[in-house]
Parts: sequence; structure tokens; C-alpha cells
Amino acid sequence: MYNLLRSLIIVIILIICIVLFRKRMNKITIIISSIIIFIVYLAINIVPIERKYVEFDSVEDVVKYQYKIKLDRGPIHIIEEEESAIVIFKEETMPYLFEKENGKWKMNNDRIKNNITWLNPNNGYTIITVESKLDDKKYILLLNSFYEDEIQTQNITDNYGSEFKIIKEESTIYKEKYQVVFYTIIDNNVSDYSLYINNKKLKLQDLSVI
Repeated sequence: MYNLLRSLIIVIILIICIVLFRKRMNKITIIISSIIIFIVYLAINIVPIERKYVEFDSVEDVVKYQYKIKLDRGPIHIIEEEESAIVIFKEETMPYLFEKENGKWKMNNDRIKNNITWLNPNNGYTIITVESKLDDKKYILLLNSFYEDEIQTQNITDNYGSEFKIIKEESTIYKEKYQVVFYTIIDNNVSDYSLYINNKKLKLQDLSVI
């Protein structure tokens, strides 16, 4: 439905362009029409036009509507709070942030990418933080790849005593390895936050953005 609606809009705009330029169709008008269609296509994907009106009862329902193609690749991982959630699709490392409005889940909006920060790798880990302004939550994810017996040797903690959970799936790049995500959720307003990766102290504010 998501892609069908966008295709329909593009067809309508194409028809309008043909009607407007039918008497003076040439290379210039074709180029102008192509640029208009391309811009509109980008705009309706970056800011979904139906986001304001379409509501969902669950994160799974949003994903089925908005990211059906990604969902067809395989299982997804959902990390959910009361008012926000992030989704990690199979074979992807970029998390997608979803938020509630008036008690209902809304579609992902590309503007949300501004709330995602990739930090320089440390001890083999790439660290990602995702902020939800709606409920003042911060998702902290540590990405790495390991063999099965190496996973249990990893010690990830922080100075707030947070529980770090783990997501793992077989790596499509490194044979017999797993893509691993250690994650936790903290309040956005915590101060002087520090991670400990295998007992090495690490302050997020000291890392540069990738």
C-alpha cells in the first residue's frame, strides 16, 4: 500500500505534466518534468504524506505497512518502550525510530535520522545512540561481530547499572561469526554517562561522530 500510493501520485503528476506540456513537448520540458517527478518522489518518501493521518496499534503494523520489502528479507528486531521503539532490519545496522502520538504508533520519518548518532569504533565496537525526544529516552547500541565462544567473554556495563541485552544473528559477511548488538535504554537527561567495554571506561561525549 505504501509503495502503491507513491506510484499513484507519480502517475498523476506525470499525467499533469503531459497535459501542461503536450503542445510544446521537447527535451527541455521532458527534463523539467523529470526533475519535478524526482523531487516529488523524494519528498513523499522523506516525509510520508499519510503520516499525519494513518495510525497503527503496534510497531509491527507500521513496519508491515511502510517497510514491507525490508520485512520480506527475514526477521526483524524490535526494541520497544511505551512511547518509542527502534527496529533493526535483517542485514542492516541502521536502526529505525518509531514514536507514538496520541497513543498510536506513527510511521518512521526521515527527519528522525537527525536523532541517530554514529560514534567512532572503540575496541572493535561501533556505538550508536538513538534519541527519542517524545519520551526522553536514549537507546544505546554497541555493534560488533564475534565467534560464538567470544560473545560470552564480552563485558558491557555502564556507570548507572543498566542492563545490557543482546541481539545476535549469523553474519552474512564473516563465516561462522555473528553480528552482535548489545543494547540498553537510559533517560535522555542523565549526566556524566560512561560505558565500560571489557572494563575500559568510555565517555560518549569524548568520541567523535562518524
